[in-house]
Amino acid sequence: MRRYGARPPPPPPPRTQHYPGREPRHPPYGYDRRYKPYPTTYAPRPHPVVTPKPARKGFFEFRLEKMVMGDYVAESDVNKGESRLRFYLNNEADPESKPDSIAIIVQDGLIRFVILAENIESISLTHKAGIFNIKINGQYKVEKLENANFVEGGEDPSNGQLEIVKEISCVVDLRNPITQPKWTKDNIDDWTNNSSRFRQILDVKDADEPRTVKDVFADWARTSSIGLPSERLLFAKVQLNKLDRLCEVLEWVGETATLGSTVRTMLDLIKSLSESADVSKEDLSTRLQPVILSVPEPQLMRVLDSLWASENKA
Repeated sequence: MRRYGARPPPPPPPRTQHYPGREPRHPPYGYDRRYKPYPTTYAPRPHPVVTPKPARKGFFEFRLEKMVMGDYVAESDVNKGESRLRFYLNNEADPESKPDSIAIIVQDGLIRFVILAENIESISLTHKAGIFNIKINGQYKVEKLENANFVEGGEDPSNGQLEIVKEISCVVDLRNPITQPKWTKDNIDDWTNNSSRFRQILDVKDADEPRTVKDVFADWARTSSIGLPSERLLFAKVQLNKLDRLCEVLEWVGETATLGSTVRTMLDLIKSLSESADVSKEDLSTRLQPVILSVPEPQLMRVLDSLWASENKA
């Protein structure tokens, strides 16, 4: 039978099952290229961005709530502007770097007291209160701001009080800080050499206790999103303190680093040597804890998540 008129349009493509993110290598039967594929609903996972270590700085400073030199008191809400305490850190690689010293800036940056580290006898720091107590041998200089630079010859606003009492008390403004007091020692350790006098004279009165394996396990139990928090806390408190569990954590770390067989061999060797030397499980657990703490904490958290997920499946 002969048909007259225009050719009918092609039929629409058949509906096929679509998996988001997985496009077929070959178009299915009856596929019309005029029809675009269904949009992908899941965006690709971004690559992790490694945060670089901050560059070495020539100084770090604190905004002060109060500064006391004998009878002279400088308060940010009473005096002519705010006061600051600044630590200058010498860098041998930089010829323009200032020597190790501290500067106490008062009167809204117009006057500052400069004390070289060699003239400082001690610096005691209380983290929680944010108080620096600085003792010197009486030698210092006063500088004034002139044409955006500090020059010698400024008038001593304390009328020589620092030379008399030889002691300064600085209270950090913890409500609006520039630098947290707890970062003082880390900044000095990171940005100075072993010969720096700051490392010898700084005394932190309430330094944080070193982080332990129990602290890491407790943080994981509180922050993980796998399972119930109460069950995670019980697992971290009871199970993860046992020797077998600590060895299992290290084995999982080895698996993530493609060193599983090496780690298992090492653990078997440690166990055999401890048995021959008659070492208790508690002592061996104590010796393994620094090894676990040497693992980067984000990686350790992922290992604990994997271990807990396999535990739940079992």
